[in-house]
Amino acid sequence: MTRPNGSIVKGDGSFDAGWDTVTTDEQGGFTYYYQLNGVLGEYVIEVYPSPWEGPESDDELLATAVFSDHTSMTLRINNGASTTGSLDVTLRITWLTPWWDDSDPTQVRFANDLTTQQYLQ
Repeated sequence: MTRPNGSIVKGDGSFDAGWDTVTTDEQGGFTYYYQLNGVLGEYVIEVYPSPWEGPESDDELLATAVFSDHTSMTLRINNGASTTGSLDVTLRITWLTPWWDDSDPTQVRFANDLTTQQYLQ
């Protein structure tokens, strides 16, 4: 998996440099859970035979796919209020996607955390 910023990291959530090895079933199918961490944009999945010698190798590319972690979103609380003392809150979310991706997100995660900058890399 190559992230939008060009890095290749383990998908287990450690974000250590490197790649993962996945075992396929008899038909070549597999399930692979990859932890995203806020690097927004286009992710490229490339499947190589194992062992893979890395990006500079001449190993044969067996399959490839691309997906997008949406590029940005707008979150508005109570029509743009910067704060609210009320428990009655209207939350409006607008997704901004790349021109080549007309899909909407299927999952969203929110955290009650004031350190949101960690997700904006």
